[in-house]
Amino acid sequence: MSLGGLWRSVPQTVGIIGLGKLGSAIGLRLKERGFRVVGSVKTHKSLERARSFGLEAYLDSWAVVSKSDLVILSVKPRDFPKIAIKTEKPVISFMAGVPLSSLSQTSPRPFRAMTNLALTAVAVSGEYDESIHNFLKELSPKVYWVDESLLDPLTVVLGSGPAIVAELMRQLTRAAVNVGVPWEVAEEIIGGYSPPRPA
Repeated sequence: MSLGGLWRSVPQTVGIIGLGKLGSAIGLRLKERGFRVVGSVKTHKSLERARSFGLEAYLDSWAVVSKSDLVILSVKPRDFPKIAIKTEKPVISFMAGVPLSSLSQTSPRPFRAMTNLALTAVAVSGEYDESIHNFLKELSPKVYWVDESLLDPLTVVLGSGPAIVAELMRQLTRAAVNVGVPWEVAEEIIGGYSPPRPA
């Protein structure tokens, strides 16, 4: 299955429902890659924030869906029932814990994905689609198609893993500084440490 006629040529327009931290990061990356990005938010304050980033933003999710070739869901899982969209267009969800069976209520072509704010990798499940794969490659150089059962554990590893490592390195640097090591030295030594691979 491919995006076919639903994927217009130029410009390719991607709708993002939920321009929060992750949604905005995705939107800005896609904008850099030449996509037209339209997105929705819940409040006027968030609307101003999204527009200050140069993103085309609305308070109406249906406006986003109607203007888009593909829809990305990036809201908190508890807000998913409030979205209540239905479209024939592909829908890629970055909501943690919302299964494909629920996403199929929004589109006959649902995909469930996970990434982090740095967009270093994307894990995705659903029926493999080369067009979706190529689209996700615009977000991240690493795209992994996995069984849906792996997405919840990957949410922890992919979504939180880099932050956990960064926090550990920061605390190690502070500990070294507390015993007299200059900050620059501690930061360089700890930041440059590469643990051996397990046997």
